[in-house]
Formats: sequence, structure tokens, C-alpha cells
Amino acid sequence: MWPLGLIRAWGHLGLAITIAERDGNLAAAHAHLDAASALLGDLGLDSEDPASDERFPTRAAAAILECRGLAHLREGRPDDAITELERAVSQFPYSSSYLELALALEQRALASEETREETVARALRMLDHAISLRPSDEPSVPIKQAMERLMRLSKRMQAR
Repeated sequence: MWPLGLIRAWGHLGLAITIAERDGNLAAAHAHLDAASALLGDLGLDSEDPASDERFPTRAAAAILECRGLAHLREGRPDDAITELERAVSQFPYSSSYLELALALEQRALASEETREETVARALRMLDHAISLRPSDEPSVPIKQAMERLMRLSKRMQAR
């Protein structure tokens, strides 16, 4: 049986994602993420690899990082988003995490001309990873849209 703390952590995660994606109250999203982190901390999960914890294997710790990255992305803080999303994919590779990492890299590319070319190339690689982790090898609509934007940006850079 799953412990109530883990179930409550997932509840806070669900609220945080909904708030970050739809409501825009990012302070409230961060508060729910902090609550989820505290609940997971109380469970004493394997801190190095919570997804492989022998008692309660869970992707919740990576989901917290992913959602925190999403909130930073919505705050217009791509570098902070990239840090959190890189940690999320290193803990538990997941298609949406790679998509959000690509979106954060896209924001960074738009903000920084000096590293734009390598950042766009890296974002496209992250989208390839996102596709490879999907149940089918077909990209989702958000992945297709991100790829199209990045390809247009890449073509504009090459035209210069």
C-alpha cells in the first residue's frame, strides 16, 4: 500500500502543474512544490534515485523538478528552468520533461545571439529525445510546433 504522504505529494504536484499551466499564480505553484518536496522528504526515499527506491519507486521527485522548471519557464527565467529540467531528465527521462527543456532552450536562444546556434541545435536534440520516449514514434502537436519554430529560427540564422 502506498503511504499517504506520497499520495498527498502527487496531489500537490497536480495542483502545482495546473496552477503553473493555467492559472499563472506561480508563487502558489512554488508553494505546492515545496509542500510536495517536504512530503517526499519525510518518506526517506533513495535520494540518489527515487524512481528505483525499493519500497516506493516513484517518479515524483523528478516531477517536482520538472514542474519547478515549468514554473521558471513561465516566469521568463530560462536558465533556472534549464537547470531544473536537466536535473529532472537525469533522474527520470520523460517525454514532457524533454519537451519543456527544449522550450527553455528555445527561450534562451531567443535571448542570446552569441550561443543561439548551439542552443537551437541542442533544443532540437531534446525534441528528438522527447519523440523517442513517446508510446509511438509520432511527435505530439506541441513537439511539432516547437520543432517548426526552432527550424524557422535555424533557417533565419543560416540566412544571415
